[in-house]
Amino acid sequence: MKIKMPPFLKKAYLNWLKKRFPLISEVTLSQRRIFILPTGVGLLFVAVILLVFVNAVNYKNNLLFALCFLMVSLFITVILNTYRNLSGLTIKAGHALPVFAEASVSLPITLRATKWARENIDFGFEGQVSTQVDAVVDATRTSILYTPLHRGYIETPRLKLESTYPMGLLKCWAWLYLDFQGLVYPKPTYVPFKYVVSENNGDEEEGEVPDQVGIDDFRGFKSYQPGDPLKHVAWKQFARGGELLTKEFEETHAGSHWLDWQALAGLEIESRLQCLCGWVLRSHEENMEYGLRLPGIEVKVGRGDHHRDECLTVLATYGKEKPVLEAALNNRRVQS
Repeated sequence: MKIKMPPFLKKAYLNWLKKRFPLISEVTLSQRRIFILPTGVGLLFVAVILLVFVNAVNYKNNLLFALCFLMVSLFITVILNTYRNLSGLTIKAGHALPVFAEASVSLPITLRATKWARENIDFGFEGQVSTQVDAVVDATRTSILYTPLHRGYIETPRLKLESTYPMGLLKCWAWLYLDFQGLVYPKPTYVPFKYVVSENNGDEEEGEVPDQVGIDDFRGFKSYQPGDPLKHVAWKQFARGGELLTKEFEETHAGSHWLDWQALAGLEIESRLQCLCGWVLRSHEENMEYGLRLPGIEVKVGRGDHHRDECLTVLATYGKEKPVLEAALNNRRVQS
């Protein structure tokens, strides 16, 4: 049965943890970070030791004294080995792939052991199912699933590493705040297009997306069908005695357009960003040229995967500050 901590006491405890264990990308566990307490089985083992000792004193039985001292020695040995299983273990957070809010992402973690192997280590975020690593020898790469709920830089809750190796009499654990250096894009919301259309002549007007009227790259030939535009007929091939064919082209939207913050006036900030995210994805899927305008930020008109990622990055980080790592904090203190 777990004892529920009062809200005010839990908040004070979490603040204390964050001050003692700030955000960091790589850490080696030491005595300062490791906690150790008996498990339920361990408490029962201690109770048996006391019971044996009381009977040994009452009956003045040397065999019971020997058993009691043997059990005490075993318990002390287990304390040292349980602590040793986590001590010196290095945990490094990897680079997470970009993900949209409310979608699961796999966060890479590297566990590195030196001098001796570590056994049966569980790790997981608070309130979530733990993942177990049976053995850590040298560098072991693993991952943990996480579902971010808000856009911006990935900020995970505290990560708990624990072990009851070798006998389950004691539990040794450590709390970590790891920086996985990843981005969370806004959750896309698909609403009807409403943005600024920029025609090839440079004029801009407010309106909807125009119909597909232009042509782009040559795609190939097809058999002529009555009603096909005569200017697309392959007359040279027909003059050489070939079949009457029609040229096919990849159709695109005429001109380019801007995804503008001001086109969503009246909506809250997060709602605007979600709509803009949906427009970016739709424009990319339709292979259109588009630019992005936010207050104080402008991404030039373009297309392609790199342009899409640039726009999504701007939307993810708008108004957000990157978390400060412990190393950066230490540098600031030295400079001051």
